[in-house]
Amino acid sequence: MVLSLPAYLAAEGVRRISDSQLVEEEISILGIDKARELFRLLGNAQRPSSADFSAYAFQASNGVDHLFESAKYGENLTITEKVNRKLKGRKAILDAGCFTGLKTVWYALQNPESTVHGIDMVDESIQVAETRKAKYSAANASFSVQDVLTYKPDKKYDAVVLTNIVATITEAHNTRLSNPESAAFLRRRVAPLVSSWVMPHGMVIIYDRLSIPIFDEYRDMTQAAMLSEGFSKAGNERVHSSGINGDDIEGVFLAFQKP
Repeated sequence: MVLSLPAYLAAEGVRRISDSQLVEEEISILGIDKARELFRLLGNAQRPSSADFSAYAFQASNGVDHLFESAKYGENLTITEKVNRKLKGRKAILDAGCFTGLKTVWYALQNPESTVHGIDMVDESIQVAETRKAKYSAANASFSVQDVLTYKPDKKYDAVVLTNIVATITEAHNTRLSNPESAAFLRRRVAPLVSSWVMPHGMVIIYDRLSIPIFDEYRDMTQAAMLSEGFSKAGNERVHSSGINGDDIEGVFLAFQKP
């Protein structure tokens, strides 16, 4: 029997957690010195225009990636289910920016007749993803170390999932999301690249967690970029989920269909 999503997350150590519990567990697992290093890396990753992904490698290699996922537990529940409903009937699925494969393996288990490939640029993350795949005997899942911005697959996909990755790479290459350079980057770099991965009639699913002031602007920029590649709209929602300490997380959920 396939686990329910809450049961699957629980089996992976992902659960609702408070800010204080998060810090306490990080210190308990890592020790105070390594915990301080993690906090420093997380701070670097949050700086504007940061392309420093060292925090992800650190979390994956030190066994605290489940705490990273626990900090956005409500989002993991809400968005993973929402994406999975869009994947039904899709046979070749790409999960771009998959981190340690938590969602990728779930999609594979829920869609046993499909192939699901996860890519991430952090080698340590993919190592954890491979272990997770083996744990659940998810033979239809596969992983590779790839930079999203240079990925050139040897086949097309009929569904591409980008969860909390489009805004990340756009902001990493620009001073902030809400500026003309970001709109140009989405239109000239991201949208053509994503389009090149998708077969005719395929779907692209994008979710990004956003602060409210830039919500509408980012949504409009992303939609304009994808429409410029000939896609049509297949979904446009403002999604709320619960974050750490029960804080509200607001995100944009977009889907596009290729002709």
